[in-house]
Amino acid sequence: MNFLAHLALAPPAPAHLMGNLLGDFAKGTAESLWDRFPSAIVPGLLMHRAIDQFTDQHPLLHRDKQRFSPHLHRYAGIAIDIIYDHFLSRHWNQFYQQPLEHFITNAYSTIEAHPEWWIGDFPAAFQDMKQYDWLRTYATRHGIQVTLERVSQRSRFLTPLADCYADFIQHYHAIEQNFLKLYPQLQDFALSGKPNH
Repeated sequence: MNFLAHLALAPPAPAHLMGNLLGDFAKGTAESLWDRFPSAIVPGLLMHRAIDQFTDQHPLLHRDKQRFSPHLHRYAGIAIDIIYDHFLSRHWNQFYQQPLEHFITNAYSTIEAHPEWWIGDFPAAFQDMKQYDWLRTYATRHGIQVTLERVSQRSRFLTPLADCYADFIQHYHAIEQNFLKLYPQLQDFALSGKPNH
């Protein structure tokens, strides 16, 4: 799951929201997080990791990875994280009562209100997130294309990621159906309390 899903799956308290968002920026073992980062956001950091593990091990995600061309399999997981945010945007009203536009506006406001919790490379990433409005960009196919191209430019290793767009379009409806099966399970998992253990 990518930024939008991690924010959506977090409990509504600001510290949990921030922790779930910042999981990719927190390096180290689960035990070391308590010593290295503000304690208020550590439960969210742990929840982020648990959600990633749950998703990465799920058979539906593995099926979606196989839809990508063989030379793109190593990039498929990154692409699917982004693509799943597209389908969450498209089907938001099926999962949440709060309008997506309100949720995104509130999320940006919460992030800006708590710079004391920003960690690692997040300050630079947030500048781009705001400038290019990442959370709203996921809603369109063109937005996914732009996102894949942007991420592919971060390093030479990631260059082929942009090519995943063609397979995304080819298998659009199949991936969409798998997402619609997977996300309710992920919501149940996030609500179970297990992510914080």
